[in-house]
Amino acid sequence: MKSLSILLIVILPVIHFSQAEVYGGYGPEILASPNIQALVDKHTADIYRVLPLGFYQGAPGPPVLRAVTYRMQIVAGSNYLIKVNTGYNRFIFVNIFKDLSNNSRVINIRI
Repeated sequence: MKSLSILLIVILPVIHFSQAEVYGGYGPEILASPNIQALVDKHTADIYRVLPLGFYQGAPGPPVLRAVTYRMQIVAGSNYLIKVNTGYNRFIFVNIFKDLSNNSRVINIRI
């Protein structure tokens, strides 16, 4: 009986901490990798199309989009919530869905 209680004391904290993430939700925030930057680069035209007029008013040209961090959700493919630096101290959040065939599309942009 004593060995069982020792075993439970050792195992229970491990089980508790391994379930810290929300199932079905986005994972933790991670620094953007070159793969995430490539995903943003692929959809630059789509992102520019959705940005409101005047978003980069006063700038010498369209902003350079640099992925900073991202969070990922596994569904029937992957949802990426990417924090993108547009320069000039501005950030946007871009949702990109990538299906199981590696096709991707912009779902949403938040300013």
